[in-house]
Amino acid sequence: MSVEWTERMAQFLRDNYQRMEDKEIAAFLSRVTGQKIDVRCIESKRARMGLMKYHLDLEPRVRRNPFGD
Repeated sequence: MSVEWTERMAQFLRDNYQRMEDKEIAAFLSRVTGQKIDVRCIESKRARMGLMKYHLDLEPRVRRNPFGD
């Protein structure tokens, strides 16, 4: 099912993509618009709009040898 994106929906996505998770945006837009919007729809729309999420990894990851050496 394709989603009919309005300018208001796109603006909401632009304004909130960094502070809300994609599933929260999908749930909110589904509730407000009455359309079935899933997370993949939000992810693909964000990518087409050039809105990328950046995650700060504050703790360094330690690579462990799976063989125990």
